[in-house]
Amino acid sequence: MLPLTKRDAVYFRASDRPSSKIFEFFGVSSSSSSLLLNSGFDRSHLLDTQDDIPRPDSATLATQTTTVTTNEAVPTNVVSHLADFADSRRPRYAVDLERRSVCRALVQDFQTHWFIWCMNAGIIGILLRQLPSPYQFRGLRTISSVFYFADLVLFAVFSLIYLSRCIWFRAQGCTETLSGGGVDQARGEVGSVACWPAAWLTLVAFAIQAATAEVGLSQKRPIALAAYISWWAGAAWMVATVPVVIVVVVVSRRQLRRDRMQEGRELLSPNVLLPSVGLSILALIGGLLVSLLAPPMTVSVLKANLAVVPVIILVFCVVGGALFTAFLMYAVLVHELLLAGRAWSELLSGQTTGMFYFAGALSLCSAALLLLGGAIEAGFGGADWGYGPRGGGTLLSATAAQSLNVACIVLALLLTGMAVLWFFLALIAALYKAFYRDLAWSTVGNSAVLAVASMALSTIELGLELDSLFFQVLSCVLACFRGHLLIVRKDPRYQNQLNVARVIEKDGRTPRLE
Repeated sequence: MLPLTKRDAVYFRASDRPSSKIFEFFGVSSSSSSLLLNSGFDRSHLLDTQDDIPRPDSATLATQTTTVTTNEAVPTNVVSHLADFADSRRPRYAVDLERRSVCRALVQDFQTHWFIWCMNAGIIGILLRQLPSPYQFRGLRTISSVFYFADLVLFAVFSLIYLSRCIWFRAQGCTETLSGGGVDQARGEVGSVACWPAAWLTLVAFAIQAATAEVGLSQKRPIALAAYISWWAGAAWMVATVPVVIVVVVVSRRQLRRDRMQEGRELLSPNVLLPSVGLSILALIGGLLVSLLAPPMTVSVLKANLAVVPVIILVFCVVGGALFTAFLMYAVLVHELLLAGRAWSELLSGQTTGMFYFAGALSLCSAALLLLGGAIEAGFGGADWGYGPRGGGTLLSATAAQSLNVACIVLALLLTGMAVLWFFLALIAALYKAFYRDLAWSTVGNSAVLAVASMALSTIELGLELDSLFFQVLSCVLACFRGHLLIVRKDPRYQNQLNVARVIEKDGRTPRLE
Protein backbone atom coordinates (compact mmCIF):
# COMPACT_ATOMS: atom_id res chain seq x y z
CA MET A 1 0.00 0.00 0.00
CA LEU A 2 1.26 3.50 -0.81
CA PRO A 3 2.65 5.59 2.10
CA LEU A 4 0.29 8.57 1.92
CA THR A 5 -0.74 11.37 4.26
CA LYS A 6 -4.40 12.28 4.76
CA ARG A 7 -5.13 15.99 4.98
CA ASP A 8 -8.48 17.63 4.20
CA ALA A 9 -9.54 14.78 1.91
CA VAL A 10 -6.46 15.34 -0.27
CA TYR A 11 -3.63 12.81 -0.39
CA PHE A 12 0.00 13.94 -0.52
CA ARG A 13 3.24 12.00 -0.52
CA ALA A 14 4.62 11.20 2.90
CA SER A 15 8.30 10.75 2.08
CA ASP A 16 10.96 12.45 0.00
CA ARG A 17 13.13 9.34 -0.12
CA PRO A 18 14.21 8.27 -3.64
CA SER A 19 13.34 4.69 -2.68
CA SER A 20 9.73 5.56 -1.90
CA LYS A 21 7.08 3.45 -3.57
CA ILE A 22 5.41 6.45 -5.09
CA PHE A 23 8.58 7.20 -7.09
CA GLU A 24 8.58 3.65 -8.41
CA PHE A 25 4.90 4.04 -9.22
CA PHE A 26 5.52 7.07 -11.42
CA GLY A 27 8.71 5.62 -12.93
CA VAL A 28 11.10 8.40 -11.94
CA SER A 29 14.12 8.42 -9.67
CA SER A 30 13.62 11.76 -7.93
CA SER A 31 10.75 13.71 -6.50
CA SER A 32 11.62 16.90 -8.32
CA SER A 33 11.40 15.33 -11.78
CA SER A 34 7.70 14.53 -11.51
CA LEU A 35 5.07 17.13 -12.23
CA LEU A 36 2.68 15.28 -9.94
CA LEU A 37 4.91 15.47 -6.90
CA ASN A 38 5.82 19.12 -7.33
CA SER A 39 2.31 20.48 -7.70
CA GLY A 40 0.38 18.12 -5.41
CA PHE A 41 -2.87 16.39 -6.24
CA ASP A 42 -5.72 18.28 -7.79
CA ARG A 43 -8.74 18.52 -5.51
CA SER A 44 -11.13 17.83 -8.41
CA HIS A 45 -9.90 14.25 -8.66
CA LEU A 46 -10.88 13.43 -5.07
CA LEU A 47 -14.22 15.14 -4.56
CA ASP A 48 -16.13 11.88 -4.31
CA THR A 49 -13.92 10.63 -1.45
CA GLN A 50 -15.02 13.18 1.13
CA ASP A 51 -17.91 10.99 2.29
CA ASP A 52 -15.62 8.01 2.87
CA ILE A 53 -12.99 9.89 4.86
CA PRO A 54 -13.97 12.06 7.86
CA ARG A 55 -12.91 15.69 7.61
CA PRO A 56 -10.53 16.66 10.46
CA ASP A 57 -11.02 19.89 12.33
CA SER A 58 -8.64 22.86 12.13
CA ALA A 59 -7.01 22.09 15.49
CA THR A 60 -6.04 18.63 14.35
CA LEU A 61 -4.60 19.98 11.10
CA ALA A 62 -2.56 22.56 12.97
CA THR A 63 -1.04 20.13 15.45
CA GLN A 64 -0.50 16.85 13.71
CA THR A 65 -0.80 14.92 10.49
CA THR A 66 -2.47 11.54 10.34
CA THR A 67 -0.38 9.01 8.42
CA VAL A 68 -1.93 6.04 6.70
CA THR A 69 0.39 3.08 7.21
CA THR A 70 0.53 -0.08 5.20
CA ASN A 71 -1.74 -1.84 7.73
CA GLU A 72 -4.61 0.63 7.22
CA ALA A 73 -6.91 0.28 4.28
CA VAL A 74 -6.98 3.01 1.65
CA PRO A 75 -10.26 3.36 -0.28
CA THR A 76 -10.20 1.73 -3.68
CA ASN A 77 -11.57 4.76 -5.48
CA VAL A 78 -8.71 6.89 -4.16
CA VAL A 79 -6.12 4.47 -5.55
CA SER A 80 -7.89 4.40 -8.90
CA HIS A 81 -7.94 8.20 -9.03
CA LEU A 82 -4.22 8.25 -8.27
CA ALA A 83 -3.49 5.79 -11.05
CA ASP A 84 -5.58 7.72 -13.59
CA PHE A 85 -3.99 10.99 -12.58
CA ALA A 86 -0.48 9.54 -12.82
CA ASP A 87 -1.11 8.15 -16.30
CA SER A 88 -2.45 11.48 -17.51
CA ARG A 89 0.50 13.47 -16.10
CA ARG A 90 3.20 10.88 -16.80
CA PRO A 91 6.22 12.36 -18.62
CA ARG A 92 7.34 10.85 -21.90
CA TYR A 93 10.74 9.87 -20.54
CA ALA A 94 9.27 8.24 -17.41
CA VAL A 95 9.86 4.54 -18.05
CA ASP A 96 10.37 1.60 -15.80
CA LEU A 97 13.95 1.99 -14.61
CA GLU A 98 14.32 -1.71 -13.91
CA ARG A 99 13.62 -2.62 -17.55
CA ARG A 100 16.09 -0.21 -19.17
CA SER A 101 18.77 -1.54 -21.44
CA VAL A 102 22.43 -0.86 -20.76
CA CYS A 103 22.70 1.63 -23.62
CA ARG A 104 19.56 3.48 -22.54
CA ALA A 105 20.71 3.66 -18.93
CA LEU A 106 24.15 4.94 -19.99
CA VAL A 107 22.70 7.68 -22.15
CA GLN A 108 19.92 8.67 -19.76
CA ASP A 109 22.12 8.80 -16.65
CA PHE A 110 25.04 10.60 -18.31
CA GLN A 111 26.18 13.72 -16.48
CA THR A 112 28.44 16.47 -17.80
CA HIS A 113 30.82 16.17 -14.84
CA TRP A 114 32.15 13.03 -16.54
CA PHE A 115 34.19 15.40 -18.72
CA ILE A 116 36.38 15.97 -15.65
CA TRP A 117 38.18 12.76 -16.62
CA CYS A 118 39.14 14.44 -19.92
CA MET A 119 40.34 17.53 -18.07
CA ASN A 120 42.47 15.44 -15.70
CA ALA A 121 44.11 13.55 -18.56
CA GLY A 122 44.80 16.79 -20.43
CA ILE A 123 46.30 18.55 -17.39
CA ILE A 124 48.56 15.56 -16.69
CA GLY A 125 49.69 15.58 -20.33
CA ILE A 126 50.53 19.29 -20.11
CA LEU A 127 52.40 18.72 -16.85
CA LEU A 128 54.54 15.97 -18.36
CA ARG A 129 55.51 18.20 -21.29
CA GLN A 130 56.35 21.13 -19.00
CA LEU A 131 58.71 19.20 -16.72
CA PRO A 132 62.21 20.78 -16.63
CA SER A 133 65.20 19.13 -18.25
CA PRO A 134 66.51 17.28 -15.14
CA TYR A 135 63.24 15.35 -15.04
CA GLN A 136 63.06 14.56 -18.74
CA PHE A 137 63.68 11.02 -19.94
CA ARG A 138 63.40 9.18 -23.19
CA GLY A 139 59.81 7.93 -22.96
CA LEU A 140 58.29 11.02 -21.33
CA ARG A 141 56.78 12.39 -24.53
CA THR A 142 55.33 8.97 -25.29
CA ILE A 143 53.63 8.85 -21.89
CA SER A 144 52.34 12.38 -22.43
CA SER A 145 50.98 11.39 -25.85
CA VAL A 146 49.18 8.43 -24.24
CA PHE A 147 47.41 10.81 -21.85
CA TYR A 148 46.45 13.09 -24.73
CA PHE A 149 45.16 10.13 -26.72
CA ALA A 150 43.07 9.04 -23.73
CA ASP A 151 41.78 12.60 -23.50
CA LEU A 152 40.80 12.54 -27.17
CA VAL A 153 39.01 9.18 -26.93
CA LEU A 154 37.12 10.12 -23.77
CA PHE A 155 36.13 13.48 -25.22
CA ALA A 156 34.78 11.90 -28.39
CA VAL A 157 32.85 9.19 -26.53
CA PHE A 158 31.41 11.53 -23.89
CA SER A 159 30.44 14.13 -26.48
CA LEU A 160 28.61 11.50 -28.52
CA ILE A 161 26.77 10.23 -25.44
CA TYR A 162 25.83 13.73 -24.29
CA LEU A 163 24.54 14.75 -27.72
CA SER A 164 22.54 11.53 -27.86
CA ARG A 165 21.08 12.36 -24.45
CA CYS A 166 20.09 15.84 -25.62
CA ILE A 167 18.36 14.35 -28.68
CA TRP A 168 16.92 11.20 -27.14
CA PHE A 169 15.96 12.63 -23.74
CA ARG A 170 15.54 16.28 -24.59
CA ALA A 171 13.77 17.17 -21.35
CA GLN A 172 16.55 15.70 -19.22
CA GLY A 173 19.49 16.58 -21.45
CA CYS A 174 18.74 20.20 -22.24
CA THR A 175 15.60 21.58 -20.62
CA GLU A 176 16.31 20.62 -17.00
CA THR A 177 19.98 21.50 -17.35
CA LEU A 178 19.27 25.02 -18.55
CA SER A 179 16.37 25.55 -16.16
CA GLY A 180 18.47 24.46 -13.18
CA GLY A 181 15.74 22.29 -11.72
CA GLY A 182 15.23 18.64 -11.05
CA VAL A 183 17.78 16.00 -10.37
CA ASP A 184 20.36 17.60 -12.64
CA GLN A 185 20.90 20.54 -10.34
CA ALA A 186 21.16 18.26 -7.32
CA ARG A 187 24.03 16.50 -9.06
CA GLY A 188 25.68 19.75 -10.07
CA GLU A 189 25.11 19.44 -13.80
CA VAL A 190 24.40 23.14 -14.13
CA GLY A 191 27.92 24.01 -13.01
CA SER A 192 29.62 21.11 -14.74
CA VAL A 193 28.41 22.23 -18.17
CA ALA A 194 31.65 24.24 -18.35
CA CYS A 195 33.63 20.97 -18.32
CA TRP A 196 32.76 20.33 -21.96
CA PRO A 197 34.61 23.36 -23.45
CA ALA A 198 37.39 22.89 -20.87
CA ALA A 199 37.94 19.34 -22.14
CA TRP A 200 38.11 20.72 -25.69
CA LEU A 201 40.79 23.23 -24.63
CA THR A 202 42.98 20.46 -23.21
CA LEU A 203 42.99 18.92 -26.70
CA VAL A 204 44.09 22.27 -28.10
CA ALA A 205 47.08 22.10 -25.75
CA PHE A 206 48.23 18.92 -27.47
CA ALA A 207 48.17 20.66 -30.85
CA ILE A 208 50.13 23.60 -29.41
CA GLN A 209 52.82 21.38 -27.94
CA ALA A 210 52.96 19.34 -31.14
CA ALA A 211 53.68 22.56 -33.05
CA THR A 212 56.30 23.56 -30.47
CA ALA A 213 58.20 20.29 -31.01
CA GLU A 214 61.16 20.05 -33.33
CA VAL A 215 59.36 19.59 -36.63
CA GLY A 216 59.77 21.16 -40.02
CA LEU A 217 58.24 24.48 -40.99
CA SER A 218 55.92 22.79 -43.47
CA GLN A 219 54.43 20.73 -40.63
CA LYS A 220 54.55 23.45 -37.99
CA ARG A 221 52.59 26.05 -39.95
CA PRO A 222 49.29 24.11 -40.38
CA ILE A 223 49.43 22.73 -36.82
CA ALA A 224 49.98 26.20 -35.36
CA LEU A 225 47.17 27.65 -37.47
CA ALA A 226 44.79 24.86 -36.40
CA ALA A 227 45.72 25.36 -32.74
CA TYR A 228 45.18 29.11 -33.03
CA ILE A 229 41.72 28.74 -34.57
CA SER A 230 40.75 25.98 -32.12
CA TRP A 231 41.77 28.09 -29.13
CA TRP A 232 39.64 31.01 -30.25
CA ALA A 233 36.71 28.65 -30.82
CA GLY A 234 37.16 27.22 -27.32
CA ALA A 235 37.49 30.74 -25.88
CA ALA A 236 34.20 31.81 -27.46
CA TRP A 237 32.57 28.60 -26.22
CA MET A 238 33.81 29.03 -22.66
CA VAL A 239 33.11 32.77 -22.41
CA ALA A 240 29.56 32.16 -23.63
CA THR A 241 29.00 29.26 -21.21
CA VAL A 242 30.18 30.75 -17.91
CA PRO A 243 27.74 33.73 -17.69
CA VAL A 244 24.83 31.46 -18.57
CA VAL A 245 25.83 29.03 -15.81
CA ILE A 246 26.10 31.81 -13.21
CA VAL A 247 22.73 33.29 -14.15
CA VAL A 248 21.02 29.88 -14.14
CA VAL A 249 22.43 28.99 -10.71
CA VAL A 250 21.36 32.28 -9.12
CA VAL A 251 17.90 32.37 -10.73
CA SER A 252 17.18 28.71 -10.03
CA ARG A 253 18.04 29.03 -6.34
CA ARG A 254 15.77 32.04 -6.00
CA GLN A 255 12.94 30.29 -7.82
CA LEU A 256 13.37 27.17 -5.69
CA ARG A 257 13.07 29.11 -2.45
CA ARG A 258 10.06 31.07 -3.65
CA ASP A 259 8.15 28.02 -4.89
CA ARG A 260 8.95 25.46 -2.20
CA MET A 261 9.60 27.74 0.77
CA GLN A 262 12.39 25.48 2.02
CA GLU A 263 15.45 27.66 2.21
CA GLY A 264 18.66 25.69 2.61
CA ARG A 265 16.99 22.29 2.23
CA GLU A 266 18.50 21.47 -1.16
CA LEU A 267 22.10 22.63 -1.15
CA LEU A 268 24.17 23.50 -4.17
CA SER A 269 26.73 21.06 -5.47
CA PRO A 270 30.45 21.94 -5.30
CA ASN A 271 30.48 21.54 -9.08
CA VAL A 272 29.28 25.14 -9.36
CA LEU A 273 32.99 26.03 -9.01
CA LEU A 274 33.81 24.29 -12.29
CA PRO A 275 33.19 27.41 -14.46
CA SER A 276 36.12 29.10 -12.71
CA VAL A 277 38.25 26.02 -13.38
CA GLY A 278 37.23 26.15 -17.04
CA LEU A 279 38.25 29.81 -17.34
CA SER A 280 41.57 29.00 -15.65
CA ILE A 281 42.23 26.24 -18.18
CA LEU A 282 41.42 28.71 -20.97
CA ALA A 283 44.03 31.11 -19.57
CA LEU A 284 46.59 28.30 -19.20
CA ILE A 285 46.19 27.14 -22.79
CA GLY A 286 46.36 30.78 -23.87
CA GLY A 287 49.73 31.09 -22.15
CA LEU A 288 50.97 28.04 -24.03
CA LEU A 289 49.68 29.55 -27.26
CA VAL A 290 51.52 32.82 -26.62
CA SER A 291 54.74 30.89 -26.03
CA LEU A 292 54.21 29.31 -29.45
CA LEU A 293 53.24 32.48 -31.31
CA ALA A 294 55.60 34.96 -29.66
CA PRO A 295 58.50 36.26 -31.79
CA PRO A 296 60.83 35.17 -33.22
CA MET A 297 58.92 31.91 -33.73
CA THR A 298 55.88 33.81 -34.97
CA VAL A 299 57.80 35.30 -37.86
CA SER A 300 57.80 31.94 -39.59
CA VAL A 301 54.32 30.85 -38.50
CA LEU A 302 51.86 33.75 -38.21
CA LYS A 303 52.06 37.52 -38.18
CA ALA A 304 52.87 38.62 -34.66
CA ASN A 305 50.90 41.87 -34.72
CA LEU A 306 47.72 39.98 -35.67
CA ALA A 307 48.14 36.78 -33.68
CA VAL A 308 49.87 37.49 -30.38
CA VAL A 309 48.40 40.75 -29.09
CA PRO A 310 44.71 39.69 -28.96
CA VAL A 311 45.63 36.43 -27.23
CA ILE A 312 47.73 38.19 -24.57
CA ILE A 313 45.02 40.74 -23.81
CA LEU A 314 42.31 38.08 -23.63
CA VAL A 315 44.38 35.84 -21.35
CA PHE A 316 44.84 38.63 -18.80
CA CYS A 317 41.10 39.36 -18.92
CA VAL A 318 40.26 35.66 -18.55
CA VAL A 319 42.49 35.36 -15.48
CA GLY A 320 40.56 38.20 -13.86
CA GLY A 321 37.25 36.60 -14.81
CA ALA A 322 38.35 33.23 -13.45
CA LEU A 323 39.34 34.70 -10.09
CA PHE A 324 36.10 36.67 -9.82
CA THR A 325 34.03 33.60 -10.73
CA ALA A 326 35.89 31.42 -8.23
CA PHE A 327 35.37 33.83 -5.34
CA LEU A 328 31.76 34.51 -6.29
CA MET A 329 30.64 30.89 -6.64
CA TYR A 330 32.51 29.77 -3.54
CA ALA A 331 30.86 32.58 -1.57
CA VAL A 332 27.46 31.46 -2.84
CA LEU A 333 28.26 27.87 -1.92
CA VAL A 334 29.36 28.69 1.63
CA HIS A 335 26.40 31.05 2.04
CA GLU A 336 24.03 28.20 1.23
CA LEU A 337 25.65 26.04 3.90
CA LEU A 338 25.54 28.76 6.52
CA LEU A 339 21.87 29.42 5.83
CA ALA A 340 21.19 25.72 6.32
CA GLY A 341 22.54 26.02 9.87
CA ARG A 342 25.30 23.47 9.38
CA ALA A 343 27.95 23.03 12.05
CA TRP A 344 31.55 23.96 11.26
CA SER A 345 32.63 20.35 11.38
CA GLU A 346 29.96 19.41 8.86
CA LEU A 347 30.82 22.49 6.81
CA LEU A 348 34.46 21.39 6.69
CA SER A 349 33.74 17.77 5.83
CA GLY A 350 31.05 18.58 3.27
CA GLN A 351 33.11 20.96 1.12
CA THR A 352 36.14 18.83 0.33
CA THR A 353 35.40 18.82 -3.38
CA GLY A 354 34.75 22.56 -3.48
CA MET A 355 38.04 23.32 -1.73
CA PHE A 356 39.97 21.16 -4.19
CA TYR A 357 38.31 22.88 -7.14
CA PHE A 358 39.06 26.28 -5.62
CA ALA A 359 42.73 25.39 -5.14
CA GLY A 360 42.90 24.02 -8.69
CA ALA A 361 41.47 27.22 -10.19
CA LEU A 362 43.98 29.41 -8.33
CA SER A 363 46.90 27.16 -9.31
CA LEU A 364 45.90 27.17 -12.97
CA CYS A 365 45.69 30.97 -12.97
CA SER A 366 49.15 31.12 -11.40
CA ALA A 367 50.62 28.80 -14.04
CA ALA A 368 48.92 30.80 -16.82
CA LEU A 369 50.46 34.06 -15.59
CA LEU A 370 53.91 32.47 -15.36
CA LEU A 371 53.72 31.04 -18.87
CA LEU A 372 52.42 34.32 -20.24
CA GLY A 373 55.06 36.46 -18.55
CA GLY A 374 57.89 34.17 -19.60
CA ALA A 375 56.67 34.09 -23.21
CA ILE A 376 56.36 37.89 -23.33
CA GLU A 377 59.88 38.43 -21.99
CA ALA A 378 61.40 35.78 -24.26
CA GLY A 379 59.58 37.05 -27.33
CA PHE A 380 59.51 40.81 -26.85
CA GLY A 381 62.27 41.52 -24.33
CA GLY A 382 65.25 41.14 -26.64
CA ALA A 383 64.21 43.53 -29.39
CA ASP A 384 61.47 45.96 -30.32
CA TRP A 385 59.00 44.15 -32.55
CA GLY A 386 56.92 47.16 -33.42
CA TYR A 387 54.82 47.37 -30.28
CA GLY A 388 56.38 50.54 -28.90
CA PRO A 389 54.96 54.04 -29.26
CA ARG A 390 55.05 53.77 -33.04
CA GLY A 391 53.26 50.43 -32.93
CA GLY A 392 50.32 51.81 -30.99
CA GLY A 393 51.09 50.75 -27.41
CA THR A 394 53.74 50.26 -24.74
CA LEU A 395 52.57 46.99 -23.15
CA LEU A 396 54.62 44.70 -25.38
CA SER A 397 57.61 46.91 -26.03
CA ALA A 398 61.14 45.76 -25.28
CA THR A 399 61.38 48.02 -22.23
CA ALA A 400 58.08 46.85 -20.70
CA ALA A 401 58.48 43.11 -21.28
CA GLN A 402 60.75 42.46 -18.29
CA SER A 403 58.61 44.55 -15.94
CA LEU A 404 55.51 42.72 -17.10
CA ASN A 405 57.17 39.37 -16.43
CA VAL A 406 58.09 40.45 -12.89
CA ALA A 407 54.49 41.55 -12.27
CA CYS A 408 53.23 38.19 -13.48
CA ILE A 409 55.63 36.38 -11.15
CA VAL A 410 54.47 38.42 -8.14
CA LEU A 411 50.80 37.76 -8.91
CA ALA A 412 51.58 34.08 -9.43
CA LEU A 413 53.23 33.90 -6.01
CA LEU A 414 50.14 35.41 -4.38
CA LEU A 415 47.81 32.97 -6.14
CA THR A 416 50.06 30.01 -5.33
CA GLY A 417 50.02 30.91 -1.64
CA MET A 418 46.22 31.03 -1.65
CA ALA A 419 46.05 27.73 -3.53
CA VAL A 420 48.37 26.02 -1.05
CA LEU A 421 46.22 27.24 1.85
CA TRP A 422 42.99 25.92 0.33
CA PHE A 423 44.69 22.68 -0.68
CA PHE A 424 45.75 21.97 2.89
CA LEU A 425 42.25 22.82 4.13
CA ALA A 426 40.81 20.37 1.61
CA LEU A 427 43.36 17.75 2.67
CA ILE A 428 42.39 18.22 6.32
CA ALA A 429 38.72 17.88 5.36
CA ALA A 430 39.48 14.65 3.49
CA LEU A 431 41.37 13.26 6.50
CA TYR A 432 38.47 14.30 8.73
CA LYS A 433 36.05 12.30 6.57
CA ALA A 434 38.46 9.35 6.46
CA PHE A 435 38.76 9.38 10.27
CA TYR A 436 34.99 9.02 10.61
CA ARG A 437 34.89 6.42 7.80
CA ASP A 438 32.86 8.68 5.57
CA LEU A 439 35.35 9.03 2.72
CA ALA A 440 33.97 7.32 -0.39
CA TRP A 441 35.08 7.43 -4.02
CA SER A 442 33.22 10.24 -5.76
CA THR A 443 34.08 13.45 -7.58
CA VAL A 444 36.43 14.20 -4.68
CA GLY A 445 39.01 11.95 -6.32
CA ASN A 446 38.71 13.80 -9.62
CA SER A 447 38.99 17.19 -7.94
CA ALA A 448 42.07 16.07 -5.99
CA VAL A 449 43.85 14.98 -9.19
CA LEU A 450 43.05 18.31 -10.83
CA ALA A 451 44.20 20.33 -7.82
CA VAL A 452 47.48 18.45 -7.29
CA ALA A 453 48.40 18.49 -10.98
CA SER A 454 47.65 22.21 -11.21
CA MET A 455 49.74 23.00 -8.14
CA ALA A 456 52.61 20.90 -9.47
CA LEU A 457 52.45 22.80 -12.76
CA SER A 458 52.51 26.20 -11.04
CA THR A 459 55.38 25.25 -8.71
CA ILE A 460 57.39 23.89 -11.64
CA GLU A 461 57.02 27.20 -13.46
CA LEU A 462 57.92 29.12 -10.30
CA GLY A 463 61.01 26.97 -9.81
CA LEU A 464 62.13 27.72 -13.36
CA GLU A 465 61.43 31.45 -13.16
CA LEU A 466 62.92 32.06 -9.71
CA ASP A 467 65.61 29.34 -9.84
CA SER A 468 64.40 28.39 -6.36
CA LEU A 469 65.33 25.10 -4.74
CA PHE A 470 62.23 25.30 -2.52
CA PHE A 471 59.81 25.24 -5.44
CA GLN A 472 61.80 22.52 -7.16
CA VAL A 473 61.59 20.31 -4.06
CA LEU A 474 57.89 21.13 -3.69
CA SER A 475 57.33 20.14 -7.32
CA CYS A 476 59.01 16.79 -6.66
CA VAL A 477 56.82 16.21 -3.59
CA LEU A 478 53.64 17.03 -5.49
CA ALA A 479 54.65 14.87 -8.44
CA CYS A 480 55.43 11.95 -6.12
CA PHE A 481 52.14 12.52 -4.30
CA ARG A 482 50.36 12.23 -7.63
CA GLY A 483 52.13 8.95 -8.37
CA HIS A 484 54.70 9.96 -10.96
CA LEU A 485 57.88 8.05 -11.64
CA LEU A 486 60.66 10.63 -11.48
CA ILE A 487 63.92 9.89 -13.29
CA VAL A 488 66.31 12.69 -12.44
CA ARG A 489 69.52 11.49 -14.02
CA LYS A 490 69.93 11.13 -17.75
CA ASP A 491 71.25 7.93 -19.22
CA PRO A 492 74.95 8.56 -20.07
CA ARG A 493 74.93 5.90 -22.80
CA TYR A 494 72.07 7.67 -24.52
CA GLN A 495 73.90 11.00 -24.20
CA ASN A 496 77.06 9.50 -25.77
CA GLN A 497 74.99 8.19 -28.67
CA LEU A 498 73.61 11.68 -29.23
CA ASN A 499 77.13 13.14 -29.19
CA VAL A 500 78.31 10.54 -31.70
CA ALA A 501 75.41 11.32 -34.00
CA ARG A 502 76.13 15.04 -33.86
CA VAL A 503 79.84 14.55 -34.62
CA ILE A 504 79.08 12.28 -37.57
CA GLU A 505 76.56 14.77 -38.94
CA LYS A 506 79.01 17.67 -38.56
CA ASP A 507 82.44 16.26 -39.51
CA GLY A 508 81.63 12.99 -41.19
CA ARG A 509 83.93 10.98 -38.93
CA THR A 510 83.22 8.34 -36.29
CA PRO A 511 84.67 9.24 -32.86
CA ARG A 512 85.86 6.76 -30.30
CA LEU A 513 83.31 5.98 -27.60
CA GLU A 514 84.41 6.48 -24.02
